[in-house]
Amino acid sequence: MIQAIRVLLLAAAFAFFLYIAGWTTVPLVAAVYGLAVRRRAAPREAMTGAMLASLGLLLPQMLSPAFTLLLGQLGAIFPLPGIAVLGLTVLLYMILAFSSARVATGIVGTRDGARTAPAGGEHNRGRI
Repeated sequence: MIQAIRVLLLAAAFAFFLYIAGWTTVPLVAAVYGLAVRRRAAPREAMTGAMLASLGLLLPQMLSPAFTLLLGQLGAIFPLPGIAVLGLTVLLYMILAFSSARVATGIVGTRDGARTAPAGGEHNRGRI
């Protein structure tokens, strides 16, 4: 229950900063969140929050008749259907949020365990 509330509050923060300053705030908000909560679940929570925020911001536009026209034009520009371009946009937000929160928790460690192990694992340290 608390995790769901945390994700919804994070989604609200993502939505606010996305609306005010655009996509460049996604990694910043996710990194600050990862540093603040310092939990192993922070990257997943940041990814979910970014997905909810981006879909929440897109939903009112999706209900507009002009949105279908936009999707058609995007499909003409890119070699993908317009809805796929929209999906890739949401996926970009999710990847940015996950990776930023992951880097932040990897640098400072987590409260619910030791620092997260780098690729290859801690057990390989000192071996060639």
